[in-house]
Amino acid sequence: MTLAERCQNLLKSTGLYSIAVFAGRMASFILLPIYTRYLSPADYGVMELLDLTGSVLTILIGMRFGQSLFYFCSLDISQEQRVRYISTAAFGAVLLGVMAALIGMVCSRPLSLIIFGTQKYVNLLHLVFLTFGISHVVVFVLCS
Repeated sequence: MTLAERCQNLLKSTGLYSIAVFAGRMASFILLPIYTRYLSPADYGVMELLDLTGSVLTILIGMRFGQSLFYFCSLDISQEQRVRYISTAAFGAVLLGVMAALIGMVCSRPLSLIIFGTQKYVNLLHLVFLTFGISHVVVFVLCS
């Protein structure tokens, strides 16, 4: 592959990725008037704390699990070993996602008291933990 073809491939791939990022930013911009009309500043704070909780959960538990598979698949190993690595990692991703979601849902009531000072947002924390469990498996599938 020539340098020109590599550059063209890089630009094409970067362009496709940029479209997805740009679409997300545009959706946020378009929804801004709806957010400002229907949400109070306290609601923004709750949303930010929920987002931060999900981010901390991903950092502490997710640990880039799916991306670690790239290392093992790049090794000079047989197809049988590669399949074994992927299946073991898939089982681990599902197990970790389900366990994190279940433990998080059980602990949502005390976490709501710690994070928000009230139990009013327990259901939203349930949603955060359920989303983490599902997204953990989805990220692994996308990486494999």
